[in-house]
Amino acid sequence: MAAAPNGDAYTTDNRPYRVFSLAPPTLLEITEVLQNGMQPLFQRLNVDIASCPYLSTAPYNLAGVGLCGNTSITELLPLQANVPWNQRTWDIRDILTTSCRDSFVIGTSYSTKPRMPYYGHLIMNATYRAPMDIRNESRLIFAERRNRQTRIEKLTDPNQMICNNKARFFISEGREGLVIRVRAKGRKTINTDIITSMQTILCEKYFMENKVIALGGVLKMTNGSVACNLMWGDYEEPLRPFHDFIRRQQCAEIHLESDMIAVGTIVNDKPQLIPQEQRYGVNLYDRSEFLCFSNYGAGGQFISDITPDITEYEGYFNVAENLISIF
Repeated sequence: MAAAPNGDAYTTDNRPYRVFSLAPPTLLEITEVLQNGMQPLFQRLNVDIASCPYLSTAPYNLAGVGLCGNTSITELLPLQANVPWNQRTWDIRDILTTSCRDSFVIGTSYSTKPRMPYYGHLIMNATYRAPMDIRNESRLIFAERRNRQTRIEKLTDPNQMICNNKARFFISEGREGLVIRVRAKGRKTINTDIITSMQTILCEKYFMENKVIALGGVLKMTNGSVACNLMWGDYEEPLRPFHDFIRRQQCAEIHLESDMIAVGTIVNDKPQLIPQEQRYGVNLYDRSEFLCFSNYGAGGQFISDITPDITEYEGYFNVAENLISIF
């Protein structure tokens, strides 16, 4: 989105959330923390501050231009204990349309019927301009049962922005600007992945200081193969409990024919090891989620690379200045 006035003069007192300032450290400080913490984990590693690439162009093909301007993190948690998990839904428009600012939202969630066309992993990717100009370019990723093939469904209907059970989004004004750039190759640690590593480093530095550090952004993967979890596009009800359901996802090995893009957020909670669960020799953690897509029909919930010597990463992240707490 261009650097123009932020939509119309539009406000409302009926907001389903509260905004809390996080007072985060500077980009430079977080950059140094990640550089020092990740250095022993990769053969080649460089974390610095750089201009965010134009995310609306290839290979990213997102709805917004950049990751800067009034940055926020919002998390939707499964608080409706007496409601089946596949019926716990939120509409992200309830947040976007009660703001007077231009907004670019990216993040991860789940999709379930009947409010969405298929079950699957939901890559939220949309822009908003007050009072009701919503451009939905989200993606829904799932595997078809009849042929076991991965399908990426592009969503353009503003009514199809319904997230399920849990979700975490990074919201900005979609402007150009300086962000944290992470370039890594040659993963040394055999039992963890780049996202878990970054989250662990931020946790070890800031969690005991009672600081919430939240990053949102994109991660480009090149060369080799990666593992991604996939949901089926349809299920018979009643469904299994959520954590049991998630463990039974398909896990596909994806050869990177060209760049694969992942979007998501990283919050400095401690990643929790899932006992006795591995994919391609990599431990599974309950940690921040990134969802992948490509222009050759492959994608899913990112687990790890499975070719650590040759897979390269290039990520761009900004830090959230605010926390949006949903009622």
